[in-house]
Amino acid sequence: MDGKYTQIIRNGFPGGLGLLQVAPLNLKQVEVIKGSSSTLYGGGAIAGLVNLVSKIPT
Repeated sequence: MDGKYTQIIRNGFPGGLGLLQVAPLNLKQVEVIKGSSSTLYGGGAIAGLVNLVSKIPT
């Protein structure tokens, strides 16, 4: 499927977020969910989901 059906979320919460808006040094991990199991996160995630998990400040 096209990339327009893939949803990008940050710390488990959806929002108007693009990959260029996230500082790579602030990321702890990137989780990728492929296929139809990502539809639990909404209709915008039919093809997949990318969850960007931030580091916890120390």
